[in-house]
Amino acid sequence: MSKRQPHTLQTEPTPEGEQTLIPGIRPITTRDRLTLLANAPLRPRGEQEPLYIGFLDESARSQLDLFSRGVLITDELRDRHIANGAADDETDHFQP
Repeated sequence: MSKRQPHTLQTEPTPEGEQTLIPGIRPITTRDRLTLLANAPLRPRGEQEPLYIGFLDESARSQLDLFSRGVLITDELRDRHIANGAADDETDHFQP
């Protein structure tokens, strides 16, 4: 019988020291690490505010309604407009 020759294992230098490589497995290169980081989902740089839209939009609920008060312009502003030639029967002025 012939004597089996021992496999010489490949090694690579790492920050922790010399590491032995497993036969048949290629080492992770800098290119592999950069590709992994480039393909990762984007992360925000800072903490994000929650997104309130649609039915659960609490910010929209606290907004004032433009037409709920009834008066769109004041009497003083209306009089100035009429003095400058606006029609007297303005439809956007509410009389309670």
